[in-house]
Amino acid sequence: MCGQNIQRENIMLVSFVIKNFKSIKDVIQVDFTSTGQHVPTKHKNLFIDINGVTINRLNFFYGKNGAGKSNIIKALRIFLSIIRRDFFEFPKLTQYQLRHFRSFDHVAPFKLEEQVDPLTFFSLVFVANQNTYRYSLSINNQKRIIEDERLEHLKGGDYVIMFSKRDSIFSGFSKTEQHIVGTYKNEKVTLLSLIASRIKISSKETRHHITNVMTFFESISFGFTPVSDQESIEQLLSDNNNGKSLTDDLLKFDLSIENIAVSKKERNITFEDYKKSYFLYDSSVEEDNIDDLIRMDYEMERFDYRISTVRNGKELSFYEESDGTKAIANILFSLHYLKNRIWIIDDFENDLHTEVSL
Repeated sequence: MCGQNIQRENIMLVSFVIKNFKSIKDVIQVDFTSTGQHVPTKHKNLFIDINGVTINRLNFFYGKNGAGKSNIIKALRIFLSIIRRDFFEFPKLTQYQLRHFRSFDHVAPFKLEEQVDPLTFFSLVFVANQNTYRYSLSINNQKRIIEDERLEHLKGGDYVIMFSKRDSIFSGFSKTEQHIVGTYKNEKVTLLSLIASRIKISSKETRHHITNVMTFFESISFGFTPVSDQESIEQLLSDNNNGKSLTDDLLKFDLSIENIAVSKKERNITFEDYKKSYFLYDSSVEEDNIDDLIRMDYEMERFDYRISTVRNGKELSFYEESDGTKAIANILFSLHYLKNRIWIIDDFENDLHTEVSL
């Protein structure tokens, strides 16, 4: 299932093209639109018109076992993870790590042929901040490099190239910015991540487009966010209603829960004490970066986060709840507190509360 948060109008999937990935040999296009089709009035809230295209806010993949439904989700997940991981990891890498960095080790081509085609192709059309973009990536699985990469935006009915690796086109970038891009060995990482993380773009329009694109990629969630995560508890703690909306909705599915209780207490440990007990697993980390790495972990461990359900006036650890209750709590939390998201869920009904899955 691919559901797009109905409160978001600026972040939408339009289509996804896949070629030569796992069970998908030839080009397929997954379309998330209903342009030209009749939309019943009572269902109009499930569609939105942007730039002349009617986009579905809720989409389902269905078919028999082994038909390849999950591989479409996996293709989208891997495609997006390449950009995301490059964007967050690339700025931290040393020159040695850059030479050995590969963000696409899990891309698997169609292998049920005598001669395996090494090229896997992905292309995604999406809307971000009322602008339509098409981003394409071609990966050589044999050489483990990015063969081609292209970003385009829709302008006046036609796609305009912002950058193209194969054609060496960089529209809206200064010569200095193009030179900086050229100094990196960009067959290992995506140009998009390189530009977004390491290039100070002078053109306001280009910077605006790159920000839109990266915002889109950061807004896609595969699976609902656990309400027991530290960030989730922080969000519940900062809520003026103390999570009342989550509690009210949860009551509809589990009448014995009276409340959701969250707490955050600082542990009695200094950074220096934490550093003494710290064990570094990754020997490749340079000495200059060790303190930063330890401090980052220390900040995560510095507080004790807890979430409990209240039954008959007594608190019970959320982790002791049934899988169904935890699953529906995660869904309700995600929909209430994490706005501006596209949710992509494989096997949506798994582990759900019986009242939801029936």
